[in-house]
Amino acid sequence: MVVEVQLFATLRDRRPGHDPRNPEPVELDDGATVEKLLASLGLSELPLLVFVGRNKVTPERVLEPGDRVGLFPPMVGG
Repeated sequence: MVVEVQLFATLRDRRPGHDPRNPEPVELDDGATVEKLLASLGLSELPLLVFVGRNKVTPERVLEPGDRVGLFPPMVGG
């Protein structure tokens, strides 16, 4: 299956050339979870905010073909 991934803020530096306005297609096995997606992108060691569509999800969330996944680093500051 294919899902679309958008990296935001400093995560873009991890994949040179990534344009968050154009989601990147990522091929995964059927029934893959967000956790498996993060591992395939080399991002599993980072604390991230993950959204599928407009909903915040956990790493255990099973992805569906065509899902759009937004990945954000945690925001800090004031």
